[in-house]
Amino acid sequence: MANTHFSGPVSVGPGQVESLITTKTLDKEDNGKTFFLNLAGGFTVTLPALATVDAGWRVKIIVGITPTTAYIVTELVGTDTNKLVGNVTTSTGETTAAAFNATGFTLVTFVVASGAVKGDYIEIVSDGSFYYVSGCTSVPAAITFT
Repeated sequence: MANTHFSGPVSVGPGQVESLITTKTLDKEDNGKTFFLNLAGGFTVTLPALATVDAGWRVKIIVGITPTTAYIVTELVGTDTNKLVGNVTTSTGETTAAAFNATGFTLVTFVVASGAVKGDYIEIVSDGSFYYVSGCTSVPAAITFT
């Protein structure tokens, strides 16, 4: 029988999905988790400082309850600046208004007035220098980068 070798963290079983109902600051141990945003009132999710995560650190953030106030995902203020890059497409294949920007952004917002709904999502992956954001939304302006 051959041996199996795993390189990097391996996560199996419960604990890899978390329902959020309040502001949360993520950390290195959140690698690989899926977070559902489950408070209609909205709140902020803060990413860990890039210096504290390894290349390959990743999370998925899904709107679980359609917001009445914006959900905001932000880099750690005062530590990282303009380190979010990437783009989000719509379910019909359109790219969001503020698509890829090589110089980076500081916030990703699930926008209420523009139609963010249950099921919209972003995935975030770090290479150790930037956070790369991809995702899908129901309408082009529902997820914005600023």
